[in-house]
Amino acid sequence: MEAWGRETSRVGPIVPRDDLKGHGAAALIVNSRGEYLMQKRDDTPEIWFPGHWGLFGGGVDPGEGAAEALRRELDEELEFRPDSISYVSQVVFDLGDTRGGLRCRYFFEAPIDEAQSEALVLHEGEGMRFFAYEALQRESAVVPYDVFGILLHRSRSELVRARNIP
Repeated sequence: MEAWGRETSRVGPIVPRDDLKGHGAAALIVNSRGEYLMQKRDDTPEIWFPGHWGLFGGGVDPGEGAAEALRRELDEELEFRPDSISYVSQVVFDLGDTRGGLRCRYFFEAPIDEAQSEALVLHEGEGMRFFAYEALQRESAVVPYDVFGILLHRSRSELVRARNIP
């Protein structure tokens, strides 16, 4: 696959890859107003969180890196090729007694300008729209781990200051 755009920061696994049952990559697509582009997921029972608002992205295929998977997913779902993506964070969660095992979700920031927003073509999901963070907080049907990724993204500067990290 041809690489496009640039990627900043590395993605380092915090759990041995063999212990994970699934990997996903999600895009924090942010416009100039600081709003996040969300996908209204299809309302079908065979997917996780049907009918909820979630970030664009998807599974990481075997032999594929998280950033590579995200680029592929954004192209497939939106025909969007961001100029740059930047690693933000990753979340590992345990599905406990569901036997789903440990899952990892990588979050990348992908800035989008007005022209790119207007050129998006939705190929997956029931809809898409930009949300201010405050509006997402009021929304009842949002994928929970994506809300956490957005909160981490929004809180980066505060987290750095609180830890006195330069």
